[in-house]
Amino acid sequence: MSSHLLYMVQEEPWFDVFLGSLTVAGISERMVGGTLRNRMRDTAAAGNVRAKTGSLTSKTSLCGYVTTADGHPLTFQADMPHQMLRRHVIPSTQMPIIGRT
Repeated sequence: MSSHLLYMVQEEPWFDVFLGSLTVAGISERMVGGTLRNRMRDTAAAGNVRAKTGSLTSKTSLCGYVTTADGHPLTFQADMPHQMLRRHVIPSTQMPIIGRT
């Protein structure tokens, strides 16, 4: 998924269904928070970031939507190469980037 694609689909009639299918950061309920349930807790991103995690052999990714403190919607994509960061470090590296809404 790319941030450009995420931006473009906001105009589609099925966008609300798609947005509702994304996990919500910091929400402990497994079916809502999914892979983001333990990330970004106690930050401005908790309950605000709706995103999808993903990984390939060479990178891990987080992309989705967030609303800034002053109400502006944003799309984002954060890719981290595995060669530079160990897997358990990546979520803590992505969080400050996205959690500063």
